Amino acid sequence: MSRPGRPPAPPDTRPGDPVRALMADHRRLCEQAVDPLDIAAGLEDAGLSDAAAARYRHADVFALAEEMYARVERRPEPPAPAPPAAPWAPDAARALGTAALHLPAAGMLAAVPWLSQVVGPVAAVPAALLAVGWLTLAAPSAGPAARAGYGLGAGLLMAPAAAGGLGPAAVLALAAGAADLASRRLRDAARRHLASAPTLAEYRARMRPLLPVAAAAQFAVAGAAAAVLPLAADAPAAAGPVQALIAVLLLLAAVLLRSGRTIAAVAAPAAVGAVLALLSATGPAPHLVLCAAAVALLAPYTWLVLADPRTGSPESSGGPPED
Repeated sequence: MSRPGRPPAPPDTRPGDPVRALMADHRRLCEQAVDPLDIAAGLEDAGLSDAAAARYRHADVFALAEEMYARVERRPEPPAPAPPAAPWAPDAARALGTAALHLPAAGMLAAVPWLSQVVGPVAAVPAALLAVGWLTLAAPSAGPAARAGYGLGAGLLMAPAAAGGLGPAAVLALAAGAADLASRRLRDAARRHLASAPTLAEYRARMRPLLPVAAAAQFAVAGAAAAVLPLAADAPAAAGPVQALIAVLLLLAAVLLRSGRTIAAVAAPAAVGAVLALLSATGPAPHLVLCAAAVALLAPYTWLVLADPRTGSPESSGGPPED
């Protein structure tokens, strides 16, 4: 039906679908349109009037634009380029600094059993407190409360293995440095993938393999270091596989701390360390089972935290922005 006051449009004699050819002529306009108004404006700019729209079986240009908008598949915007990865050299230097900071604390923890036997239990208390305070200074970037919690949790976790002497203490210090490096790189990867992944499902798919790879590397490096560095005392928690599992727990705690999960980052290592201390009179098997169970429980939670898109946002960290 033609509009009042307008001559009737000539009948459509074009075979098939008359809109299809128009869509092909204006495909770029349709693909980039935000709404039908964009298409209608483009058609009018091209000289298509309401009378001409009748040739395409529509009352006016806007009705024709609505059909074209609905029928043309719009191309998604090209994904934004991924932000460049942070350089490795500064993170590696910080990791070496973290290992160096952990080494005196691990040495103090290694000296606690000797002081307790030679001087007395009371003399070992200041060394233990000094080690915890030093670990607070060596904690990954976090707020004051989180740093203090890390110092306590890491001290309790490292103490049973450090009782094996300077060899295990050095392994744990190196493991702490490696955990700091891995947690920094995982945070950087989370931020980059959050910025570049087109969907949340794609973000999660990219993040899923990262923590298992980092944990496997941490276990392998700590196990190799434990095999090389000698033991100065017979401490079950200083056995190589136990040290390697403790190194993985240090990694999980560092990742959780940088992701803002302070309670889990502190409570899990502290609980494991406390139970290891109670098992000090037993053989290495209970220590190995306990540490393996702790890793089996904490790793899936850390994996889910790392795959959470909120982990990739700067606001997720519990501490100040990192350099």
